[in-house]
Amino acid sequence: MKKRLKIKTVSLSDDLSKITGLAVVIDVLRAFTTSCFIIENKAKCIYPVSDLIDALKLKEENNDWILIGERKGLKVEGSDYGNSPTELKRVNLENKTVILTTSAGTQAIDKLVNVDKIITGAFVNVGAIAKYIRKNNFDEITFICTDNRWLDNEDYKLAEYVSDLVLDKNPSFEQIKKYIINHPTADGFLRKPYTKTSKSDFNLAMQINRFDFVIEAQHDRDRVYLTKI
Repeated sequence: MKKRLKIKTVSLSDDLSKITGLAVVIDVLRAFTTSCFIIENKAKCIYPVSDLIDALKLKEENNDWILIGERKGLKVEGSDYGNSPTELKRVNLENKTVILTTSAGTQAIDKLVNVDKIITGAFVNVGAIAKYIRKNNFDEITFICTDNRWLDNEDYKLAEYVSDLVLDKNPSFEQIKKYIINHPTADGFLRKPYTKTSKSDFNLAMQINRFDFVIEAQHDRDRVYLTKI
């Protein structure tokens, strides 16, 4: 890696319009973990949509598309599936276009108007993310942690982990996993589950390097879509 590489971590509440270089938009629990399962199940692409009304309208206009909708951890009425890797891991999405709207992860992408590249971040493909960063020799990398209720939660821990890999350090995922399990962020998944799939969703999100691909944002006219590279 270049010595002048600049790495920083910000939250969803920061001014994302000023970010340049590579943006890694992180949502471990669960949007970009779920996205990896969607792509693995052969979906054509994913349209991340921040506004729920916009997402519902897009689904209405394209009835054959799949809508995955979540707010406050729960499936949105009118969506085909919730934001759950457990729910989606066995769904055949071959050649399907997916609309994804969630409380956190999909909120950041539209605001990143000056970056060179956008990729998503999760533990299930973290090794591929680190390889992608090394290969492309970016001068500036910004991690956007979309769950900003705490400044030390799973998204921030992923940012630290990727940074350490890129800088040739040897981070311990098991220590990070133990930390996340005991963090308040895990309460809604392990101790007071939001849904019947919450525990399984958490466990799937902690399956490090399950996938060996990166999900990158591309532009289609006035919309951004996510696809495997």
